[in-house]
Amino acid sequence: MNTTPNPPRPPIIIPYGDTPYALRLTPDGGTELIQLNATGHTTLATLKPSQSETFAYHLQDAIGATR
Repeated sequence: MNTTPNPPRPPIIIPYGDTPYALRLTPDGGTELIQLNATGHTTLATLKPSQSETFAYHLQDAIGATR
């Protein structure tokens, strides 16, 4: 039996159009609003997993998307 843990996944970063902003999905299911810059990024806001789920639900509802 292989008990080796899976390697950590790289962060998922979703750019926000042509702006210096992006959403970074955290390993625990949360989301961070980040501002990208020459040295990396600055975290502007952090959402807990439950807040991220609520935000995604309301966004999909507002644009008429279906699951």
